[in-house]
Amino acid sequence: MKLKRAIDIQGELLRKLIDLYSSCRIFHYTSEQLNEEFTELFKRYPADLPGHVREYIRGYRHALDDNLYRYHLVHGFEHNGRVFCKWDDMPEETKELVKLDKLPNGHYWRDTLENTPKPYFIRKGLT
Repeated sequence: MKLKRAIDIQGELLRKLIDLYSSCRIFHYTSEQLNEEFTELFKRYPADLPGHVREYIRGYRHALDDNLYRYHLVHGFEHNGRVFCKWDDMPEETKELVKLDKLPNGHYWRDTLENTPKPYFIRKGLT
């Protein structure tokens, strides 16, 4: 593939990646949805896409992921329909279940915690 074509594709992929993460924040995707959409981005382009283009996009994605975790996601424990993000805010019963690793926990969209918490990634607790 010619260098100019590779750079053009890199620019297209970058714009689509930024749009994907914008949609992800607006519609509160799960990590699984985001990964599926990311995989689909590359399917539209030639298989011989140079490695430097793929790695540039993956690196940019890594930076966007860091931004998600820094500003839009929060770690919490779910109990009785509520998500607790701070130890001091948890009832004693919830704290005991956290210590025993019995509660689902993971990352939730910060701006959904007040109403209906929407998960980004959840790890199920041991039963």
